[in-house]
Amino acid sequence: MSKKTFILRVVRRIVFMGRKFLLLIHHYASLVEHRLSAVIEGRPAAKQGEQIRVKSFDEVYYGANAYVTPVMPALPKAGRSPAVVVLVPTLSDSSLFGGVATALIFAALLSKKTGRDLRIVQTVVNGKASKLQGLFDKYQVSIDASDIEILSVAERRHNYYGYLDLHPEDQLVVSAWWDATIAAALPLRRRFIYLVQDYEPIFYANGDTRLLAEHSYQSQRFVAVCNTHLMLKCIRDAAVLHPLTPVVSFEPAVARLAGTQGNLSGVKTRKTLFFYGRPGVERNLFHFGLRVLNEAFSRGVLDPEVWEIVMAGETQVPNIQLECGAVVRNLGKLSLDEYDEVKRKTDLALSLMMAPHPSYPPLEFALAGAAVVTTAYGPKRDLSAYSPNIVCVEPELESMVGAIGRAAAFPVAEREANAINTILPDNWVTSFQDVFERIVELVETPVNLATVPADVEPALQAVSAS
Repeated sequence: MSKKTFILRVVRRIVFMGRKFLLLIHHYASLVEHRLSAVIEGRPAAKQGEQIRVKSFDEVYYGANAYVTPVMPALPKAGRSPAVVVLVPTLSDSSLFGGVATALIFAALLSKKTGRDLRIVQTVVNGKASKLQGLFDKYQVSIDASDIEILSVAERRHNYYGYLDLHPEDQLVVSAWWDATIAAALPLRRRFIYLVQDYEPIFYANGDTRLLAEHSYQSQRFVAVCNTHLMLKCIRDAAVLHPLTPVVSFEPAVARLAGTQGNLSGVKTRKTLFFYGRPGVERNLFHFGLRVLNEAFSRGVLDPEVWEIVMAGETQVPNIQLECGAVVRNLGKLSLDEYDEVKRKTDLALSLMMAPHPSYPPLEFALAGAAVVTTAYGPKRDLSAYSPNIVCVEPELESMVGAIGRAAAFPVAEREANAINTILPDNWVTSFQDVFERIVELVETPVNLATVPADVEPALQAVSAS
């Protein structure tokens, strides 16, 4: 054994022993913290002899419901300016789409509107946030990501607290139901903003998680900002909000890509069918969608010689050969620019969503000039106001196969005309304009009032009118 190898082995052993020692310190420090917390909160702490065979309520409850592990409030640093504080599950690159992207854009524009700083708090996974600037640049949000304070409480556990310092003039924004649960327990001076972007209780089987998601709507401590008038109607129909909770809605911004390249110009040897394939998200009906495609090609509704089939959404999905021999080729998880490129080339999209929100892919592909087939659900019945390119039918095999046949027959010129016939704004400033005009007043609406104040009435009327 060389001298160098011997020294390296000794160093490795020292590092190993040091790690074990630090873990032991961490273990005993956690026990002391637990006991001190019990004393402060006036509850009994488990005795030393019971540590092995008795688990605390916190360990059992938050072990099963980790997402709602409380975040502890703390005093702000001296001199810290008020901020818009947005809670998101993670800033990992693969998460900067859809609802998370909308929440970040909303918070960024609200911070500019109100003259506050912007803080982003990750509550589930501490991501690197390497593509945050790219997201803002993509959607023309003029903010420097280096000026944003990024925090994480994702590491918190029942015996390891996560702390969030709060300024009295902070404005909290949340989107996920568990973040709404966390925000409702914080000592906030004003209502937080709850971006309701889908009816999340239906994502779960009947049980604890579904109940927790439903309970997140029942606090009076927020203003509900619904993503689309369809979600506003869904929340009204579900009757889950407190009668005094102010409610407003917005229509999301979607880029107009029709005619920019690919699907509406030049000559293509084959047409492109895009399938939004996410087997890990049950409401996207991955296997039902495959069956619909299989039937459409097997019955001759679509000709495999004419159509190239691609899917995207998740990386760990194989290419799939249909019974007719056609192959559904998986493109994996796309970047925003790659996604735009696919949208431009697509002629027909199958994007299923067994939820009341129309979801972004049908809107985005329709405004890129593709014909789109999607699922009806709850108040989501007719999406022609978003674009006549969207065919919305019940999630039944025959209805879906028929819809694919009708959508595939849309002439290119008709798809191009339909792509600009929409109620959707083309930028996020316009999208949030009406909400921002009212939100500053609504978040100051007192909680626990016996009667509905006059300044809240329009929000409640907006719900009823939908």
